[in-house]
Amino acid sequence: MLTSLPPELFLVVLSYLDFHDAETLLYVSTLLRTHTLHHLHSVFPFEASVTSLLSSFDTLPPPDRHNPALLTALASQLLDQIRVAVEAQPKWNHRACFIDHLDTLQHLVLRRLTHPRHPQPGLERRYAELCLQVRQLYLHSPALRLLHDPKYRRRSTRLPSAPFLPREYIDRWRRNCQESALDFPVISLSDLQSGRFRFPFPPIFSQPAPGFPLASLPTYDAILQRRSRRLAFARFYGALFHVSSIYLESHLDGTMEECVREALVSGDVESLLEMYTAAGRDIDVDVLCAMVTNAGEQLYTYLNDLPSGAQQQEGGADGEANQLSVYEMPEWLRPERYQVRDEVVLRLRVLAWLRKMGWEWD
Repeated sequence: MLTSLPPELFLVVLSYLDFHDAETLLYVSTLLRTHTLHHLHSVFPFEASVTSLLSSFDTLPPPDRHNPALLTALASQLLDQIRVAVEAQPKWNHRACFIDHLDTLQHLVLRRLTHPRHPQPGLERRYAELCLQVRQLYLHSPALRLLHDPKYRRRSTRLPSAPFLPREYIDRWRRNCQESALDFPVISLSDLQSGRFRFPFPPIFSQPAPGFPLASLPTYDAILQRRSRRLAFARFYGALFHVSSIYLESHLDGTMEECVREALVSGDVESLLEMYTAAGRDIDVDVLCAMVTNAGEQLYTYLNDLPSGAQQQEGGADGEANQLSVYEMPEWLRPERYQVRDEVVLRLRVLAWLRKMGWEWD
């Protein structure tokens, strides 16, 4: 139907679409491509330019995919896109504009990773290399850092500023952990015995979890697709923990501990193992589990040390906190947020041992 519209009316339709919806039309019909490209470069110049560069990165021939010179050139071009956009703004708006464009770049990279137009083995590792190169060029470009933060030399390193820091994707990590917790109860023992699921040792439930709506049970193919996306993201995400500067080191360690706690509490040990391996860190199951229990001990020690009035304020006004059930408490106060189930620890030990023995799985 869109192909039958006159160009003027088609452009009106495009004006109601966001960038990602409009970009989809590039692949619907070649008849729409010219007008769609014109619209994207006119209305979304930064997004269109970045997408064009990332598309060229996706379609590199195999011999050039790990060429350091090409990687550096592309990373420089991506940063130049931000620089040009920011320098066109008034000086007082440089910081906000830089943050906005950097967030857009990070979102576009994540979207291409999780919804690739040209799926390729190892794509997540190539994108991680590109992101680390962008970060490295940024950290060695004082002019860019001044655009990002004119006072960066005087800022505390507690919250460092740099592209593609793991904290920018931690919400995605949490969503993946929550998604895995919903997918696992659907897998039954018969499904494992049939060989339909190739990954080793998922949690086994003969029945869906209590209260789980049967009508909303996802198909097994959808579970496998989501699992593949989670593992690909874990490999990409883990590589971002590469310590390229002492300026970032302590902050990266704090983010890593938060990710470990989230994965262990939800039971997504596969993604945790992939992330930890991609980060180049050795798996010590006891140390990882201690990150969860220590966080709980620190929290409750802090709450117990507060004066009685402050405790009441932390939990809720008028003494209501003492009467709340555990399921009415804020999530960060629930005891299960600081406990690791025995079967999760066992699966992590087995998978870590298998990985150490050289067993690889998709």
